[in-house]
Amino acid sequence: MKPDVIKPGAIKRKAIALTEDALIKESLLRADTRLPLLLEPAVAGLSLPQWATGKTDFIAQKLRSNGAILFRGFSVSTVDEFELFLQLLVGDLFHYSYRSTPRTQVSGRIYTSTTRRSGIYSLRKA
Repeated sequence: MKPDVIKPGAIKRKAIALTEDALIKESLLRADTRLPLLLEPAVAGLSLPQWATGKTDFIAQKLRSNGAILFRGFSVSTVDEFELFLQLLVGDLFHYSYRSTPRTQVSGRIYTSTTRRSGIYSLRKA
């Protein structure tokens, strides 16, 4: 018994229409809390800065109502794309000029979180 074999080119691609709402999925990271809201692309390869362009009001509203947003699974290939995304949300980014904690400049105005040598701890105020 031979399996059904379809000749190359016999199947035509079918165009689909996606609305803006269909590009992302919203859910909660954990069912027992509203923090954070999880936003994930519904289609593979969705660029975070491209998707966020023109959606700052939507993102700000979601941030106000949920307290935090986790963007997971979006395409962000370079530090420059990440910086562009942040600029879309907040405008100009600050230079890290006071240098009160040790950080490393990654690129432009993107820095690592505070870096400490192992074995050194910082006290936090309660």
